[in-house]
Amino acid sequence: MPVRILVSGASTFFATRLIHDLGRKGVEVTAADSLRFSAGKSSRWVSRRLRVPVLGTDPGGYLDAILAELDRRPYDLLLPTFEESLLLSE
Repeated sequence: MPVRILVSGASTFFATRLIHDLGRKGVEVTAADSLRFSAGKSSRWVSRRLRVPVLGTDPGGYLDAILAELDRRPYDLLLPTFEESLLLSE
């Protein structure tokens, strides 16, 4: 079974770079972002896309969406790549 990683903030350059590098190594990547379309979510290395509420205006909804995804599918790692790191660390 491949390693599964949920990468949040998929619209950032850093997340897009991570998604490409992880995908090339055979990691099954889910890309999460509030934007309908983003560079990270558009990557050919993404196996699953998740649209979440905007963190800045709905932090509770954002957290609920991430937690629901973690309950729905088994992940080996959650990689927050931007400001969501603070919310998810609490």
